[in-house]
Amino acid sequence: MATWPSITDPSEFQESIKKGQIKAKFEDGTVLSRAKETRARRRFILGWKSIDQTDYDSLVTFFIANIGTTFTWIHTLSDESVTVRFAKDELPKAKWMGWRGGVQAYTINGLELEED
Repeated sequence: MATWPSITDPSEFQESIKKGQIKAKFEDGTVLSRAKETRARRRFILGWKSIDQTDYDSLVTFFIANIGTTFTWIHTLSDESVTVRFAKDELPKAKWMGWRGGVQAYTINGLELEED
């Protein structure tokens, strides 16, 4: 299994938890529900306010090589090793920010990973 590339930690991070449920509504207004899945899964949204050209190239290469598979990613805040996959079929748009410290820099928002 592949491992997330060694690039700059994201400057933006969000985490949510999803566990589906099935609901049945009846004519008298009552609702019955049950869990649809046996476990909850987390979704992580990463963003970089400034990522340099080298890290951006590494991210693109990793995405192309690993789309459709799972890989190991280290949780940004807890350092926990998590098996994830890319949640979408494309990388978010990278906005070129110009030159920062002699290298080109980009902003990337909304890269979504979902727990396996």
